[in-house]
Amino acid sequence: MEWESIEHNWTDLHKSIKHRWPRIVDPSIEACAGDRNMLVSKIIDCYGLTREQATVQVDEWAEGAELPPKAKHAPAGASKHTGANA
Repeated sequence: MEWESIEHNWTDLHKSIKHRWPRIVDPSIEACAGDRNMLVSKIIDCYGLTREQATVQVDEWAEGAELPPKAKHAPAGASKHTGANA
Protein backbone atom coordinates (compact mmCIF):
# COMPACT_ATOMS: atom_id res chain seq x y z
CA MET A 1 0.00 0.00 0.00
CA GLU A 2 1.28 3.46 -0.83
CA TRP A 3 2.12 5.55 2.24
CA GLU A 4 -0.34 8.26 1.21
CA SER A 5 -3.14 5.68 1.49
CA ILE A 6 -1.81 4.60 4.87
CA GLU A 7 -1.87 8.24 6.06
CA HIS A 8 -5.46 8.72 4.89
CA ASN A 9 -6.61 5.44 6.46
CA TRP A 10 -4.53 5.52 9.65
CA THR A 11 -7.48 4.96 11.98
CA ASP A 12 -8.66 1.97 9.93
CA LEU A 13 -5.15 0.46 10.04
CA HIS A 14 -4.77 0.85 13.83
CA LYS A 15 -5.48 -2.85 14.54
CA SER A 16 -3.04 -3.97 11.87
CA ILE A 17 -0.31 -1.77 13.37
CA LYS A 18 -1.11 -3.02 16.89
CA HIS A 19 -1.01 -6.62 15.66
CA ARG A 20 2.40 -6.10 14.00
CA TRP A 21 3.93 -4.13 16.89
CA PRO A 22 1.98 -5.05 20.06
CA ARG A 23 4.38 -3.20 22.39
CA ILE A 24 3.36 0.16 20.93
CA VAL A 25 0.55 1.50 23.11
CA ASP A 26 -2.65 2.75 21.50
CA PRO A 27 -2.11 6.45 22.32
CA SER A 28 1.30 6.27 20.62
CA ILE A 29 -0.21 4.73 17.49
CA GLU A 30 -2.86 7.44 17.43
CA ALA A 31 -0.23 10.15 17.97
CA CYS A 32 1.66 9.00 14.86
CA ALA A 33 -1.40 9.93 12.78
CA GLY A 34 0.13 8.49 9.62
CA ASP A 35 3.59 10.00 10.17
CA ARG A 36 5.97 7.30 8.92
CA ASN A 37 9.02 8.71 10.71
CA MET A 38 7.16 8.89 14.00
CA LEU A 39 6.07 5.26 13.63
CA VAL A 40 9.69 4.26 12.97
CA SER A 41 10.73 6.16 16.10
CA LYS A 42 8.06 4.43 18.21
CA ILE A 43 9.29 1.04 16.98
CA ILE A 44 12.89 1.99 17.85
CA ASP A 45 11.77 3.07 21.35
CA CYS A 46 9.66 -0.03 22.02
CA TYR A 47 11.85 -2.69 20.44
CA GLY A 48 15.39 -1.31 20.67
CA LEU A 49 15.99 -1.63 16.94
CA THR A 50 18.22 0.49 14.78
CA ARG A 51 16.56 3.07 12.53
CA GLU A 52 17.42 0.88 9.53
CA GLN A 53 15.83 -2.22 11.08
CA ALA A 54 12.69 -0.34 12.08
CA THR A 55 12.43 1.24 8.64
CA VAL A 56 12.66 -2.17 6.97
CA GLN A 57 9.87 -3.46 9.23
CA VAL A 58 7.64 -0.50 8.39
CA ASP A 59 8.32 -0.89 4.67
CA GLU A 60 7.52 -4.61 4.79
CA TRP A 61 4.33 -3.98 6.76
CA ALA A 62 3.26 -1.23 4.35
CA GLU A 63 3.73 -3.52 1.34
CA GLY A 64 1.28 -6.03 2.79
CA ALA A 65 -1.06 -3.64 4.59
CA GLU A 66 -4.71 -4.00 3.71
CA LEU A 67 -7.71 -2.04 4.83
CA PRO A 68 -10.31 -3.89 6.86
CA PRO A 69 -13.36 -4.95 4.79
CA LYS A 70 -15.64 -2.08 5.90
CA ALA A 71 -12.99 0.51 5.03
CA LYS A 72 -12.42 -0.90 1.53
CA HIS A 73 -15.81 0.28 0.33
CA ALA A 74 -15.06 3.99 0.59
CA PRO A 75 -12.35 5.48 -1.63
CA ALA A 76 -9.55 7.36 0.13
CA GLY A 77 -10.63 10.88 0.97
CA ALA A 78 -14.32 10.06 0.63
CA SER A 79 -16.66 11.19 3.35
CA LYS A 80 -17.67 8.46 5.76
CA HIS A 81 -21.06 10.13 6.18
CA THR A 82 -23.80 8.22 4.42
CA GLY A 83 -27.18 9.73 3.85
CA ALA A 84 -30.29 8.71 1.99
CA ASN A 85 -28.84 10.03 -1.28
CA ALA A 86 -25.45 8.35 -0.86
